[in-house]
Amino acid sequence: QYLEQTQIVLVFGASGIGKTRLAIEAARQYSQRNDAIIKVIKSNNESIYEDLKATFGEENEYIVIVDDANQLAQLDLLLSMKLLLTVRDYAKEKLLHKVREVCLPVEYQLSKLSDESIERILSENLGITNQTLRKQIQIIAKGNARLAVMAGVCALQGNLIQVHNAFDIFNDYYSAIIEGMEHKELFVASLVALFESFTLEQSELPLQLAIEHGISEGEFIEHCYSLHKKEVISLYEKRAVRFENQNLRDYLIYYMFFRAKMLAPSDVIISAFPCYRSQVVFAFNTLIQLFN
Repeated sequence: QYLEQTQIVLVFGASGIGKTRLAIEAARQYSQRNDAIIKVIKSNNESIYEDLKATFGEENEYIVIVDDANQLAQLDLLLSMKLLLTVRDYAKEKLLHKVREVCLPVEYQLSKLSDESIERILSENLGITNQTLRKQIQIIAKGNARLAVMAGVCALQGNLIQVHNAFDIFNDYYSAIIEGMEHKELFVASLVALFESFTLEQSELPLQLAIEHGISEGEFIEHCYSLHKKEVISLYEKRAVRFENQNLRDYLIYYMFFRAKMLAPSDVIISAFPCYRSQVVFAFNTLIQLFN
């Protein structure tokens, strides 16, 4: 509806919540109704001017998706078109300031699905009526519909062990991300997952743990930047990092301790519990609830 009513629609929300997938589906339906050609742009700060001249013809109507629009340096070249922009929460205000110089966009906030929505998916789409089983799948999914369906299908196939130790489900979903990281980058990603958020200061424990395991301060910060570009973590004003994708965070905590064995649980408890009590409690509750 927003695409029909206004020129620019801004979809914002947390990392990994499904902004891009929603944008593609909304654009597909818009293109069918309006005979418009879909274009998708993800430039990573590279020039798009020559591409625009070569690609867009004046006689056609377009619907243009700009993924992570805050990273597009030449967004102003597109602001006369029908646009569907995606952006993470933390970068929304800066992007809005740029767009509002030309026109007022409509904002659409995408939130994760509620437990009630996940429960309806499991009962109405998959026919799962067992309350205990549905509760465990809700814990796995944390609002992610695809993980809920994957876990539900495992349950229907009789693979209840995979529901109670969800590593295989998470591994099917996230293995490509893990395979795209080298060891030190994976170690940094796992540390951010464990501690959730912290500033990039020398005094911070995550950095000290990285240094103890052969990663220099410069390498640590460099890996934070690369993980930010890969949309694994969020980098705030070059001073702090945060892990927003809760499901990937769950997976990396288990992976760090028990698959890659990059850190010993006892070492983390000894060093982190005094100052990062809530993060340590969260990590071990996750290991118990999701990975038996």
